[in-house]
Amino acid sequence: MSKNDSHFLASVCHVTSRQILNFRSTYFLLTNRLERT
Repeated sequence: MSKNDSHFLASVCHVTSRQILNFRSTYFLLTNRLERT
């Protein structure tokens, strides 16, 4: 595995984790809104 490949994998993992965090926060906000009404 070359240095370029490891860098690419690191950036992919970083983007994926950020998307998961965004999805979780959005889901949390939606469930909160549903529970209040």
